[in-house]
Amino acid sequence: MSDACPNASTDSRKLATAEEALAKFAADIDASSTVVPVQLDVTDAASIKNAHAFIANHLKEKDLPGLDVLINNAGTPPPPILLAYNSSKSALNSLTLQWAIQEEEKASGIRVVSICPGYNATNLNQYSGTKSPAEGCMTIVKTALEKAERSGVHFSKDGDIKW
Repeated sequence: MSDACPNASTDSRKLATAEEALAKFAADIDASSTVVPVQLDVTDAASIKNAHAFIANHLKEKDLPGLDVLINNAGTPPPPILLAYNSSKSALNSLTLQWAIQEEEKASGIRVVSICPGYNATNLNQYSGTKSPAEGCMTIVKTALEKAERSGVHFSKDGDIKW
């Protein structure tokens, strides 16, 4: 490790694993550098908070301004449901446009739109959403009150969603 990266942290679910990895590369680490192994399980919120606190305390104790490198050798894949969910959203956008075109060709006066109410705290996401369902409903109300001639459009709280 060069002088350009004197302060680094590496993590592992098991602290012993991070320490073993560090020992293998100890000879290659510049003497002026500091590499600190940290226990971290990215699937455990408490572990993430503990790792953050550990690193913050270490930096404070050593009077260091921050990390130069964080080696995160762990991750979690997105839940498989996201693949199906995202695909279904794209299909819904396409259906919205196709139905809007059909209704326009028939001159039915029916408006077809799709609405993204946002990431609301519901049982779909174990109540981890950033907005209340009531806030999401405001997007629906706002869209319903808009001019009827806008059809085939995808809406969010911020306006049209381009895709």
